[in-house]
Amino acid sequence: MQKQMERLGARAILSSISQKNLPLVYNQPEIEGVFFYSCLPGYISNRLLKQQTIPIADRPLDVVYRGRQLIYSLGRLAQKKSQIGAGFKKLARDDALKLDIEWDEDSRIYGKSWDDFLQSGRATLGVEGGATIFDFEGNLDTFVETYQAAHPSAGFEEIWENVLQPFEGNVKHATITPKLLEAIAAKTALILYPGAYRGVLQPDKHYIPLMEDGSNYPQVLNHLRDAEYLQNLVDSAYEDIMNRPELRTQFYSEQLAKIVENVDWQERKKVSAIHRLKDFVRYEGVKLKARRDKISEENTQSA
Repeated sequence: MQKQMERLGARAILSSISQKNLPLVYNQPEIEGVFFYSCLPGYISNRLLKQQTIPIADRPLDVVYRGRQLIYSLGRLAQKKSQIGAGFKKLARDDALKLDIEWDEDSRIYGKSWDDFLQSGRATLGVEGGATIFDFEGNLDTFVETYQAAHPSAGFEEIWENVLQPFEGNVKHATITPKLLEAIAAKTALILYPGAYRGVLQPDKHYIPLMEDGSNYPQVLNHLRDAEYLQNLVDSAYEDIMNRPELRTQFYSEQLAKIVENVDWQERKKVSAIHRLKDFVRYEGVKLKARRDKISEENTQSA
């Protein structure tokens, strides 16, 4: 990929990878001189700001969620997208909650239907996006497939222990995802595994934390059944998050314009430096030729 960046002549790359992790991921000599910038994978659009919302008490479902089963070679973090859905369903099986929780590709929802889906529930589930394994050699999927061929019934834990464990944590990339910002815009309460969320979200202020082992599920259940608590939570989260300029698409576009301007200036400066170098070399070449001619003339006269 980095070789292709060089071939395409990329001068700047915007990545959801943190500033700390950028040098760990993009470190090949082919891209020396390319500018790298860390950004979020999504921002708050004007459409989300204008969205009308339904009061918590009027929503027909308790928890809605659409996750995704990601490939094993992305590591443990990526598996949480499906694990939180399956785990919550198991925890809530005896509590008469109205759920619409799925994580298979056929159940994905897009466009206006996604907006409506989010507002059909009092709350939605979520985890940080990212990966805790980076496949720098490009062969981990083959290793996993080879093991699965020999052990058809193997699940993630077995494959992780026998194939992926040495690579786990070679880069720890975790970030807030656009879906969480969309939920806040819809005033749908967030039930999340605790995490950093790029410093944007805080537990109990912006979301209800759910421990990965489910140990605090009774508290989460109490919050779910308290419409007044949920309404206060989503109103407060909306007021705080949606009004942050640095989370708006306008901020992103302004930063992008500055990046383009900076890259253009750096390019012009480099071109100018090259021209100066050429002029210097040309000037020195003229001086050298004059000196050689003078020496040659003096040698001829001496002879």
